Amino acid sequence: MMAILSDIHSNLYALEAVLEDMPKVSAVYVLGDIVGGVSPFPCEVLDRIMGLDVPVSAVLGNWEDWLLRTRHDIKETTLAVEAWTIDALQEHHWNYLQKLEQSLQIDDKLLFHGTPEQFRDEILCQNDA
Repeated sequence: MMAILSDIHSNLYALEAVLEDMPKVSAVYVLGDIVGGVSPFPCEVLDRIMGLDVPVSAVLGNWEDWLLRTRHDIKETTLAVEAWTIDALQEHHWNYLQKLEQSLQIDDKLLFHGTPEQFRDEILCQNDA
């Protein structure tokens, strides 16, 4: 059995609740946006994900992409939380994030953030009513 997590957005409390409730799995797949957003625990979330006792594979989300692109040019950030996150992340976190791919092929399944074509895309529901 495998677990698929997505859009953690640095929320350590939610991640811990999910992990506590999760049955025993042989692998964890994280579909992007591990960090970013308004929760103040990017380092703790990354350390928890990287320290799981099962194999973990993750893909790049739009937040990781944005942080990686603005890391060395912090004046390009638009939100204070981005600047704070960039400052908080340690070198081993950056090394982990830089290795993330845009998608993962697992057997006959394609795992991604956003859409298969672009991790920055959004899939929106349209209400025809």
